[in-house]
Amino acid sequence: MLGSGKEDDRFEQIPIEDLEKVRRQIQKRLRGQTARQRRAKMLSEAAATPRKPGLSSASTPPRKPHLPSASAETIRYMRAIPSTGVRSSARPGALGLNSAHTAARDSWRAAAAMPPLPLEEAAPGQVVEAPHGGVAWRIAQPIAALPARASAALPARANAALPARAGAALPAGADAGLSIRPDAALPVRPGAALPAGAGVGLSIRPCADLEREFRAQFADPASRLRRWAAPHADLTGLGLEDLLFFDLETTGLSCVPLFLIGALLWNVDGLEVRQYFARDYAEERAALSLFHELAAGKRAFVTFNGRSFDVPFLRARAAVHRIPFQEAPVHLDLLHLGRRAWGARFGDCKLQTLERCVCGRRRCGDIPSAEIPEVYHDFVRTGNARLIAQVLRHNLQDLLTLAELMVKLPEPAR
Repeated sequence: MLGSGKEDDRFEQIPIEDLEKVRRQIQKRLRGQTARQRRAKMLSEAAATPRKPGLSSASTPPRKPHLPSASAETIRYMRAIPSTGVRSSARPGALGLNSAHTAARDSWRAAAAMPPLPLEEAAPGQVVEAPHGGVAWRIAQPIAALPARASAALPARANAALPARAGAALPAGADAGLSIRPDAALPVRPGAALPAGAGVGLSIRPCADLEREFRAQFADPASRLRRWAAPHADLTGLGLEDLLFFDLETTGLSCVPLFLIGALLWNVDGLEVRQYFARDYAEERAALSLFHELAAGKRAFVTFNGRSFDVPFLRARAAVHRIPFQEAPVHLDLLHLGRRAWGARFGDCKLQTLERCVCGRRRCGDIPSAEIPEVYHDFVRTGNARLIAQVLRHNLQDLLTLAELMVKLPEPAR
């Protein structure tokens, strides 16, 4: 009980903030004591627990160390790779580190270690003014004019697995962006070496074949393409010029800028690739505006997981920059179509899985998707476009795979 002397006056003069601080300190000490008591109780109970007969601490078998799936030689080689300023998120053993993954990583890291390359040389294009202001870098080229690029040769054991026919010639106009077809004739017999310059990234299927097959199937109402697409999108009354394939490259999964919009469309000369690239963060608005101008006259979008990612992402970024975004009335998402067509066979229906199992090619020297945001940030800082060229090629291969998957659909089950 408090008296009425000077002590009461001193107590009443204590600020409420100081009392609150004292209360928090007391609670903190009590929590620390409680945690220490709980820890001491657990240790005492563990010490009092009798061990199993015949098993002492000295005879306890050591834990088996975790061994990654990569070989020791591969891990030593990875550690010897000099740093290129690009952060890697892949762990040894996370991807199995087979020959294809190792070759891909070596290729793009070796490119990063080379002298800087300006964008004009790495990805020839032109600066284009956008309708809503600003400029962006545009790359436009027909797929028939894409240069063939040789990559690392197939390993000997892969040659034997290819169903090749001896004596066949390499078709004219082969393109690196398309696939090695398992059902096509290769210029090798099983077990023989590939011709000079041939490799995993080199296609033996001419682009003209893809365009011809696509035109034929799209024009035929009873074709495999039309029958598979019917439950997902109504293509009735649409022409080839109404289709727009597109794919995004972004700096993250949500609420972050995008920097590349790749589009594949039909014109009088055939399929054409257009890529709108933001050379810095400020050019994202111009890239969005240019794509909006291109998509405004299209009646059908073709994407891979575009319903869940690409279209919502475009809509959100367009809203940030106050650019109108009008979605096409028809949207064919090949992820859902692919799951119906091949999900029972492959299970994993990722785009590169279908590219490998259906189109019959494995990318060589392709940049890992997880590294693409960091590569772009590095380009904005340094201006070195050597790795950006590989990102553009990655985006191009995704677009070409979309078109090829549509003509590789199997016969629908009755």
